[in-house]
Amino acid sequence: TMVQGALGALRERGWTMDALAGELGVSAHAMYGWADGRPVLLEKVVLIVLALLSQRSPPPRGRSGRRPT
Repeated sequence: TMVQGALGALRERGWTMDALAGELGVSAHAMYGWADGRPVLLEKVVLIVLALLSQRSPPPRGRSGRRPT
């Protein structure tokens, strides 16, 4: 799927599933499901956000990208 392709490209650039999950506000479990080809609710919105993230550098390893609450 297009989401799988976008996730693969971001992973090649150094993004982790945990960091992507933090940026999207979803669980890492959901991210792994999407990477495995499970359907994505609001696929177009997710693709837009992933495209925006592709313009940023990944966060340093060991940091999930989640914002403190």
